[in-house]
Amino acid sequence: MKKLLTRAGKCRIFAASGLVFLLVLTMPVSSFSQQTVLAQQGINLIPYPQQAHLAGADFIINSGSTLVLDKNASLSDRFAADQLVKYFQEELDILIRIVNTPRAGSMVLSRKGADKKFGYQGYSLKVNDKRLTVTAGGEAGLFYGVQTLFQLLQKNTEGYFIKGMEIADWPNV
Repeated sequence: MKKLLTRAGKCRIFAASGLVFLLVLTMPVSSFSQQTVLAQQGINLIPYPQQAHLAGADFIINSGSTLVLDKNASLSDRFAADQLVKYFQEELDILIRIVNTPRAGSMVLSRKGADKKFGYQGYSLKVNDKRLTVTAGGEAGLFYGVQTLFQLLQKNTEGYFIKGMEIADWPNV
């Protein structure tokens, strides 16, 4: 009987120490996210970008929205675009068409004019009420920008939107 109590006591101590460890491990993350500009608006990005600030009006996503891809887009760029279109259609029941020319209400994925500091994996994301643009230095950056879009998507009573903002992210090398 004494061994059984000892084992049970050890299990309780182990479980309690595990709980304390988890609390300590998550404290810096939660205190950091509470301080970010985006987290104050209910937006929690993982990983958090190098630069982010809210600016401008929100971009509304509906079945009138289009997706513009560079004419010479690589297979990887097309994959990122297809993932976005597929997500909107299958998960949100919003039909987004891929077109060649941007217009009001377009989401633009491009590797033209990206800042050199982004390298191959970095990207910038600019959102306003007229257009949402992801510009990247390479295929990986465009893919990461699309992954960020998934996290930024919000819903209200009128539908889906992404807050007006500008984000720039690149590897912390």
